[in-house]
Amino acid sequence: MRMELCEYPCRGKIRSFEIEAIQIPIVYNKYGDHDPDGLLYVLEKDAERIKREAGVWRLSPVSCSPLGI
Repeated sequence: MRMELCEYPCRGKIRSFEIEAIQIPIVYNKYGDHDPDGLLYVLEKDAERIKREAGVWRLSPVSCSPLGI
């Protein structure tokens, strides 16, 4: 089933992404506020890198771009 949410002028263009939900600690600010059980949707190709970088999260957020769906 396909939902039509908007009428775009270029209707023939379809983009597909392989995404994965991962659980990592998310740091919110420089004061250490964080969610140790954070959930994040990421591109499948970036999942391992993000999980690896999240292991060294000592007050430095993981560098990744948000995924807008």
